[in-house]
Amino acid sequence: MKNVAHSPLPHPKTPQLPLDVGLRDGFSFASFVPGANQVLLDGLLTQARGQGELQMYLYGEAASGKTHLAQAMCHQAGLFGAVAACLDAELLLTVGTEALDGLDTLDVVCVDDLHQLCGEHRWEVALYNLINATRASGTRLVMTGRHGPHDLRCLLADLRSRILWGPVFQLHELSEQEKRGLLMERANRRGLHLAEDACDYLLRHCQRDLASLIELLNQLDHASLAAKRRLTVPFIREVLATSSLVLADTAKTAK
Repeated sequence: MKNVAHSPLPHPKTPQLPLDVGLRDGFSFASFVPGANQVLLDGLLTQARGQGELQMYLYGEAASGKTHLAQAMCHQAGLFGAVAACLDAELLLTVGTEALDGLDTLDVVCVDDLHQLCGEHRWEVALYNLINATRASGTRLVMTGRHGPHDLRCLLADLRSRILWGPVFQLHELSEQEKRGLLMERANRRGLHLAEDACDYLLRHCQRDLASLIELLNQLDHASLAAKRRLTVPFIREVLATSSLVLADTAKTAK
């Protein structure tokens, strides 16, 4: 699987994973804006060092940062010489439960979007066994999902109880001011000048989740370079006219 990562050095605990290896670029703790999630971030940083809690469960709406943190966890653990795997539930479903076998021999394991595996008995049994095995071996386990443990549609009550073995954190959305600061900081990092009025225009007319805002900034960066124009409101309006990230009810306005 493309979302499995290994530390750069050979490690005696590495199992034979039936998936391709690799992590997505750009996901790190440094690029995550914590907002009201600082306690959660601190806990993950401690885990990545091989300390703190053995297990954590994070939940939040789509594009709330769950995948970012799961990927960042493996990147960070690798910097400390750990062997880590970040497993995406959607891809796991295409492989089979055997993909979870032997993961307790790693240092860090992340299972992203666990809610997609709930409701299927064989997957719930596999997750139940994974949690037991990682705890016995001392492997750090991070799980993410769309819902809190009590709202997961688990067939096995014992799986829900195992998920509750470690701290549970709900990811909180960034405030308007934090999103504005993030956009302006990211633009500045790219050498772009994003004035406050232009930033406010984006927040009013575009999808407001962080993944969409950052993707839109990528589009604006390329468009600005190609047209050799600054990020003014009129220019941004032109770019939004062809972007899928503009809000449906403001698409006509953007045009």
